[in-house]
Amino acid sequence: MPLLACLILAVVGCGEEDDASSAGGKAADSRLTKDEWIERADAICLKTEDAQAEIADRIAEIRSRSYRGAFKKFVGVVEDSVAETRDGFDRLRALRPPADDEAEVDEWLSAVNEMLGTYDDLIVAVRKDNRRRLVKAIREGRRIDGEQEILADLLGLVDCRTVF
Repeated sequence: MPLLACLILAVVGCGEEDDASSAGGKAADSRLTKDEWIERADAICLKTEDAQAEIADRIAEIRSRSYRGAFKKFVGVVEDSVAETRDGFDRLRALRPPADDEAEVDEWLSAVNEMLGTYDDLIVAVRKDNRRRLVKAIREGRRIDGEQEILADLLGLVDCRTVF
C-alpha cells in the first residue's frame, strides 16, 4: 500500500514481459503454471513498486519545498502514481493463471481494482478539499488493503502483497 501511504503522509503528515507468448514459445492463449504465474506477477509488482517509489520521491520533494499549498500541489503527482499502478494492474490481469487458481486470482484482482477506486476517491477528496471524504477513502483503503494482502498471501505472492 505504498501509494496510499504516500498520500496519507502527504495529506495528513503535512517489466518484465508478461504475455504468455514470451515464455518459452508457448501459445498466447495458454495458461501459466502456478510457479510461472507467481514469478511473472511478482515481477510486474516489483516494476510497479519501483515506479511508485520514484513518484513518492517527487511527493516528498513537494512537501519539503513548501508546506502551504502542498495539499493540492501533489495531486498531479499522485495521479501519475495511480496511472503507473493501473498499468501494473492491467499487466497482471493479462496473465493467464492456472485454471485451478483462476477464481482466487479473480478475487484478488477484484480487491486490487477496488483499491484503485479508493485512490481515485482520495484524489477527488483532495481536489475538493473534502476532509470527510478523504478520511472515508483512507479508512476504506486500509480495509481493502488488508483484504488484498491476505488474498495475495494465499496465492503465494510475495512482491504483490504491498504494491496496491
